[in-house]
Amino acid sequence: MNSSITAGIQGINEMTAIHENMPSYRKHDIAVHTSAPKEFAIHCRIPEWIMSEAKIYVNGSLQENTAESGRFYAIRRTWMDGDQVSVILPIGIRFVPLPDDGSIGAFRYGPEVLAGIGETERILHAEKDDIASEVEMENEREWGSWRFFFKTVNQDPAIPMRRIRDIGYEPFQIYFKVKGRSTANHS
Repeated sequence: MNSSITAGIQGINEMTAIHENMPSYRKHDIAVHTSAPKEFAIHCRIPEWIMSEAKIYVNGSLQENTAESGRFYAIRRTWMDGDQVSVILPIGIRFVPLPDDGSIGAFRYGPEVLAGIGETERILHAEKDDIASEVEMENEREWGSWRFFFKTVNQDPAIPMRRIRDIGYEPFQIYFKVKGRSTANHS
């Protein structure tokens, strides 16, 4: 998504021009190169972190919608040079509770763990049935590239969040205790 044309001129590349905001999916393209037509299977792993069904295309034609992450999805056919497989994986923010205590958990954006930036440990006040909605992507761009900045909503003060791999030396928190919001606090 980097759209720098030169060090002094910034432009918008094709992908950035198509999407005003960061797409809610990840797309992976696989190009087949073979010297002659050949029958074999391509196995695509569907990850458990997808937010809805994945879509699998061969040469632009939809082959399958699937959310089954327990096995690889196999595409068996006679492949020609230049055939293309596209896998579209819906991505989003999810709250992952601890197995033994559903009131404590971490946030993920797809496969990546999010960390709250801050000097002190924070408790989140949220509705228990939709904890993930307490975190949103800031959806900002720096030139033509999207930045992976997140923040809590309905928390006072808000907690800035980053992917764990983007954390430097600042103090952070991964696991959050969640307490239900009382009806008096709704506004």
